[in-house]
Formats: sequence, C-alpha cells, structure tokens
Amino acid sequence: MREIEIKLKVNNLEEIEEKLKQQGCIFSEPIFQHDVVYSSVKNTEAYGKIGGVGYVAIRIRYQNNKATLTLKKQQSHEMDNLEYESELENPKDVHEMLLILGWRPEVEVKKTRKKG
Repeated sequence: MREIEIKLKVNNLEEIEEKLKQQGCIFSEPIFQHDVVYSSVKNTEAYGKIGGVGYVAIRIRYQNNKATLTLKKQQSHEMDNLEYESELENPKDVHEMLLILGWRPEVEVKKTRKKG
C-alpha cells in the first residue's frame, strides 16, 4: 500500500472538528496507540536526521490488545511511503529477531488519535 499522510498544526482542535462534522465528517472514538520505531544499526546519523528517499523504518504498534509489524520505505518525502503491515502473534519474539538482524529501537511514541 502507498500511504500519503498529511499533518497540520492547529490552534483549536475542537473548532476544526466541529467544522468538519458540519461538512459530514464522522469521527471514530479515540484510539490509543503505542509505537516502537526501529532503525537499522547501519544508520550512523542521529534518528531525527535520518531519512530521505529509500529510507526504511520498522515499527511495532500496540493497539487494542493487538500488535502489528509495519515496514515503511520513503518515496518522495517523509510523508510518502510504501507500507507493508502484518499482525503479530508474538511481538516480543519479533523484537528479538529485529535485534539479531541489526535493528534497534530508536523512539517510542504513545498517542491518542481519531479517524474521520
């Protein structure tokens, strides 16, 4: 799948949501996600500076008592990725496999989001 993501900074989220609802947008209940993002040990730059076309990152996401493994490969810029995803039965073992293969956890992100 090719994912193109758009992120916007807003001053008043409630106001934006209300305007979107008036246009027919329906929002999901809040969704809590806990992500662990891995980077190859071959990357020698600091995590915040790595990236660019061809850069690959791997993520384990915990959500609703399930875990998924996602691989993202950057295309034209950081919000344009080829994405491959699969549900994990045993995320702890996958974590160990990634370590053996030369991937290390770089950042953890805990967030609440809504879909619309």
